[in-house]
Amino acid sequence: MTPTGHRLHTQLMRLAQVGAVCRTHRYSHRSAHRELPSPNSSPTPTHAPTPLLLPTPATTLITAATTTTTAATFSSAAVNPDIPPPPPSSRHTTTTTHSHYNLPTTHAHQASMPKDSSVSQYSLVPKNLSWLLQHCPAFPVNGSKVRVITSPGEFYEELVTRTKNATQRITMSSLYLGTGHLEQQLVETMKERCEVCPGLRVHWLLDYTRGSRGQHNSRSMLQPLLHTFPDTCTVSLYHTPDLRGLLRWIIPQRWNEVIGLQHMKLYVFDDTLVISGANLSNDYFTNRQDRYMVIEDCPALANFYHRVVSTVSQFSLQLQPDDSATMPSNTDLHPYLGNYKKYCDAVSSAVQQLCRQECDKTAARLAQVVPNITASAHHHNAQDQQHPDVSCRETDSHLGQQTLRSQIKMTDRNSNPQADATLDRHTHNSLNTQTNDNSLDTIVFPTLQMGPFGISNDSVVTNKFLSSAESRSRVQLASGYFNLTEEYMKCILNTSKASYNILMAHPKANGFLGARGFAGAIPAAYTQLAKGFLSRVLGGNQGNRLGLQEYQKPGWTFHAKGLWYYPPLDSLPTLTMIGSPNFGWRSVNRDLESQVVVLTQSSALRDALHREQMGLYTGAEVVTQDTFLTQDRIVPLWVRCVMPIIKVFF
Repeated sequence: MTPTGHRLHTQLMRLAQVGAVCRTHRYSHRSAHRELPSPNSSPTPTHAPTPLLLPTPATTLITAATTTTTAATFSSAAVNPDIPPPPPSSRHTTTTTHSHYNLPTTHAHQASMPKDSSVSQYSLVPKNLSWLLQHCPAFPVNGSKVRVITSPGEFYEELVTRTKNATQRITMSSLYLGTGHLEQQLVETMKERCEVCPGLRVHWLLDYTRGSRGQHNSRSMLQPLLHTFPDTCTVSLYHTPDLRGLLRWIIPQRWNEVIGLQHMKLYVFDDTLVISGANLSNDYFTNRQDRYMVIEDCPALANFYHRVVSTVSQFSLQLQPDDSATMPSNTDLHPYLGNYKKYCDAVSSAVQQLCRQECDKTAARLAQVVPNITASAHHHNAQDQQHPDVSCRETDSHLGQQTLRSQIKMTDRNSNPQADATLDRHTHNSLNTQTNDNSLDTIVFPTLQMGPFGISNDSVVTNKFLSSAESRSRVQLASGYFNLTEEYMKCILNTSKASYNILMAHPKANGFLGARGFAGAIPAAYTQLAKGFLSRVLGGNQGNRLGLQEYQKPGWTFHAKGLWYYPPLDSLPTLTMIGSPNFGWRSVNRDLESQVVVLTQSSALRDALHREQMGLYTGAEVVTQDTFLTQDRIVPLWVRCVMPIIKVFF
């Protein structure tokens, strides 16, 4: 090993040791307040984060008391980007454990669960994907309102154009904002829009460590907004609670980013969501290929993500005009100076309450999909008073319509003014304008992953999808950083019956290519990971079902992630997953992530998704064993020695 390699190896081993201390502290916090599972449930490993199972109205209804609490906590955030205070401890409710998924639920919440917790289906959701309704809130939209963007330049123009036309809110969530000319132009456009539109409220959520790197950084880029519009523009800086104490003191800038980041890429303009895996810097606007989707005129979905950003921002440092960053004055919580357990509990509780609120609105939103479903539900309500079991005896031509009617009836019987108040202005507008729209042919299911707070909703959904993909179906999966978790690999290699074609970055298209110091060796590390995965594929005689390809385009880097699902014998995808997760260990355990599962019957949208996928795969090189025999693909010995460390930090 060379002297340089030895020094880097020593530094990494020290980092691994402090990281292990950090992980032990985090997981001991999670398990300390976890209830014992029921005797019939499978034991949950104490080292794993608790999955966030999001109940649907088909199986769960929150009582008036619980709904009132969550409404009081989040309703102001729904219409006001100013950061509301964290919920005081007096609002925390006693928790129990849902035996199978270890879902923390309120006692009132649990009491309303029927014994049969099977998830209903309906016409837009295939039987093999009906479980999505049990894990995510659902937002039906018209496929014509969903637009796929395919180039970085188009993405940048979309952001600028949306900024110029925003009238109510701009909510930007990203890892960081770059410091180049294009980024400056975007900020200037926001300033100009705020000047002509006094009611416009602008909020940014960035990562503290990445946004503070260097002298000229994201914080300095946004100072003009704070100075000029202190009452309508705010900037929040998320700081992972795992970077604290000695660890925070000994790790320098840039390296401290490996501990945990705010990684969600969500851009909300009024009632439109732009979701991507792309950050806001010059490369992502010019020659770094990613994925981008615009979902227009969907107030409920835009409002949900606005509230997600606002909720995380409640527990983040607030950037001040003098460039200091402080926690809100009305809270004693702090991500790295305060009590670790108290902070993590508060964040976890707030996010889960928000998600449950949205799930309670799902039945009303799904009623838009089935023609005249609400009127039919009221008709059956009247009949049920004379024949209580009639809904159990009837059948429907559309899969699951009968069960959906029962959801509406349950909602009617449990409705009250306080619960209705949780349907904020944006959601009411969505329901009122779309209730009888028969053209709602697409459903958006948002997922969240927040490992530091025990929220593993996205990884649960991803694992379940990979496991349930049907025989003769096809999954095209992309990741700019190919570092699948062991759980994902087992699903693909041992459980799934689908065919897979995985696209990853060639070392020359890796974003770390040419980086200074140790980071410059990361492309070689990803080569080693790909080589190991291919060995497992070939060792299991699955080369005919699983394939690897590498993206390479002169002068470009590859940052796209997500997947496209093609049903058996179908030439067009019906489902895609798009957002910030890279399907790797740090996405699952370290960072804050979000993506959407988009399920559609729209032929135009399916065609657009197919063209997007084909465009990314066109020109990609097939990976074989011979790929790793060339001189430029030989991985240095010291890199191979530290692979266990690299795998959990990059």
